[in-house]
Amino acid sequence: MVKVKIEEIREEALSLEQPIEAEWVNTLLGAQSIFSVKDSGSLAIKFLLAEDVVHVRGNVAITFHANCARCLKEVAHGVKVALDFAMFPDECELEAAGDGEIDSEDMGVSFYRDQEIDIADIVRDEVFLQLPMTLVCRSSCSGLCDNCGVNLNEGTCGCLPYLDSRWSALSELKLN
Repeated sequence: MVKVKIEEIREEALSLEQPIEAEWVNTLLGAQSIFSVKDSGSLAIKFLLAEDVVHVRGNVAITFHANCARCLKEVAHGVKVALDFAMFPDECELEAAGDGEIDSEDMGVSFYRDQEIDIADIVRDEVFLQLPMTLVCRSSCSGLCDNCGVNLNEGTCGCLPYLDSRWSALSELKLN
């Protein structure tokens, strides 16, 4: 991923553009993930140095693939994330809020060590936070027939509606 030495960031900003390799993302996702990446994504980032603090701004774009949770057809899901955070030296101590809570302004803070910045973990976290828990091809997806497995988006099947016998006593109730 991206590792930058602090000495490479001079008075002017350091701008980098590079691909995010599909193999790297798939390794991070793990074998059990419903998502996979087929093509490389992109990372465009700018580093600005102000004393010991490095301000990182940029964006990440990558396309994930998964099966629709309803009909099992493959779906592409594009993720675009804006990055904007500050990195402090590891030995720097930031003051905690009086109540011990994290302030909203502290959310975009990270640390670097040994005069080197590695943003791989931050990019991973920001991108993975944008992934949905389940993915559907469209909100109106009808899914598969519970009985025969026909894709109901492509047509109907001849199956009778399934009636759960546990609820049959309710059919005998009459409302006034």
